[in-house]
Amino acid sequence: MSDLIVGRDLRNYLYNLMSSKYAKRRNQDILVHELAQCKKRGDFDAVKEQVAELRRWHPRLMIGELIHQGVFQALAKIYRDASVLIEREFVKEVEGYRVVGHPDVVVYEDGAPVKVIDIKYSTRRVERVDKVYTCQVALYKWLTEAKHASILFITPTDIIEVPIEVDLDVASHIKRWEHSFPLWGSEECEWCEYRHICGFSKKRDVQVELL
Repeated sequence: MSDLIVGRDLRNYLYNLMSSKYAKRRNQDILVHELAQCKKRGDFDAVKEQVAELRRWHPRLMIGELIHQGVFQALAKIYRDASVLIEREFVKEVEGYRVVGHPDVVVYEDGAPVKVIDIKYSTRRVERVDKVYTCQVALYKWLTEAKHASILFITPTDIIEVPIEVDLDVASHIKRWEHSFPLWGSEECEWCEYRHICGFSKKRDVQVELL
């Protein structure tokens, strides 16, 4: 056991954990996180698998996954007697697709889903919720049929839960997702790895203050 490297083994464990979440089993499957972002990014990922794999090795994503696992363990102890599902798979069919999601936490009362919670790790203070996050949680709410939804932000300075009271017309959203690139405007292109090779990439306007 003395030759084992803990850091290496931990990174491999987290990488495999994230890879299993994002694995597709059918061509018509759409993962919730894909449906919440520009379709072109998913299309590029499908043909440039090495880029998607490298993304999972990013330290920020690995730290985020590690925080997820810690929160899951804490919630399991806190709500030991309650009905709480953690990263359970939910599937619904719509517009010829199978929408597949693994919401972080779904809370049940009397056998019915009452709340879905998505956990987000952020290195900065949370001042607004991006449309990608709002859409993702709204999709989880639709998928689980929970009455309420929220995002639990974990930051270096705070733990804050933000309610997301948005009901999404998923059929209409899918039609828009199929034809709108980028899905949420130029800000989405800024953090996309494919922005320099995507023909639909948009540049953000930069304001210059006059002297």
